[in-house]
Formats: sequence, structure tokens, C-alpha cells
Amino acid sequence: MNITIRPAKESDIQFILDGYFLINREAPMQTANVLTSDQIKRDVLSPNPKAYIDIAEINPGEPMGFIFYSTVYYASTGQVLWVTNLYVDPFAQGRGIASVGKMLIWNTVKRIPDAKGVYGCTEHNNHNAITDPILIVKDRKGETHHLPAPSGWRVMEIIRDHDLPIRAECGGSCACATCHVYVDPKWQAKFQAPNEDEIHLLDGVEGYDVKASRLSCQLIMRDELDGLTVTLAPGSEL
Repeated sequence: MNITIRPAKESDIQFILDGYFLINREAPMQTANVLTSDQIKRDVLSPNPKAYIDIAEINPGEPMGFIFYSTVYYASTGQVLWVTNLYVDPFAQGRGIASVGKMLIWNTVKRIPDAKGVYGCTEHNNHNAITDPILIVKDRKGETHHLPAPSGWRVMEIIRDHDLPIRAECGGSCACATCHVYVDPKWQAKFQAPNEDEIHLLDGVEGYDVKASRLSCQLIMRDELDGLTVTLAPGSEL
């Protein structure tokens, strides 16, 4: 299952209004009392937006959550703060999608660098939505996938269970090299060096890189690996 994050569009307006209503009902002092369709069109969907809304969806047309960033200016101090409302549909939790909220925060903060100092985050139905790390996988077509990645799972299992085309023929027993990936340089030192069996399997495979190449079945996700980035190597894809 692959969750994608994209900017809001006009067809998302009712989903946003419904979620915003629930946020305001639970924390009325931290949100505006009213959000209208016209405000979204004017302030978010215009060519020069004053605020940003990103949507998380599983399939096209199936939104599961949103994050709403806007600014507040304090005339007394001259300080501008980013304020955010985060909504995750309860249905997402029922489907075991535990990282929708974290993905929304991570993606939008990356897109809006000034939003790193987020203030006043109001959430709805998101008590477990930002707990799992995120695994970033680049496929051979150059597409990037952001995957919820529970701690303790093998990287290979996460890639396979999200229906990305990884062969992984031995199922994780370190008996083949068909789950070969390249680990992004900033993450390589986070893992122990490969053992002799892994090195033996990798040596000689197409595209072997002595620094970056790993068998993804030998890489275990941990909380501190949030944002781990790997690329599927030649020969690893179905």
C-alpha cells in the first residue's frame, strides 16, 4: 500500500471542510470558527496562496488526511509563526495506516522550510498517526515512494508489502541477492557492516557498489531511521 502526498485541489474541498469541522469541535480555541469553500479557493488554491493544504491519499480520489499550514503575525513582536491543523480520517487507522500524519508533517515541512518552527498544532484522530518511521524508496523508473515503516521490520518486507516491484526471491533468508538496494550515503553509517554471507552474495551482482550496496532483507528499521532512503538496484525489480 503506497501513500502519496500532494497539494490540495478543488475536488478535495468537501473532505477538508468535514475534517476541519471535527478539528474545531475538539479544539475550538485553537482554530478559526469557520472555514468556507470560498476561503480555501481564495487563500489556498489561488496562484498566490496565503496558506497551504497537503492531502494524503492511498488511491486517486481516496483522501485519508490533510495538513493545513497558515501564518499568524504578531504585531507586538513582529513575529510570524506557522500554525497547522492536522486531520487523519479514522478509517485510515482502521486500515493500519499508522504514519499518515507523520508523512504529512514531514512532506510539508520539507516543502515550506519556514514551517520548521511549527506552533499550535491541532490534531484530530491522530493519536497513533505519527509514530512509525518513514522509508523512502526510489524505484528504477525514478519515482519516489514514501512508505510507513514499522520498527523491527526488514526493509525488504516493507518494500514488498507495499507492492513495489522487488523480487526478494528467498523471502529474507539471505540466500540470494534479489533484494539488492543502494543505501543513501547519509544513512550508510547507521547500519552495521555487512557480514561475510551478505558480501559474498553481493559481490559480482550487477551494479555492485562497495559502499552503498546492501541486501534489504538484512536492514532492520528503527525509530531513528525515520527518513531512510534507498534505491532499488538493477536486477532487484520484478
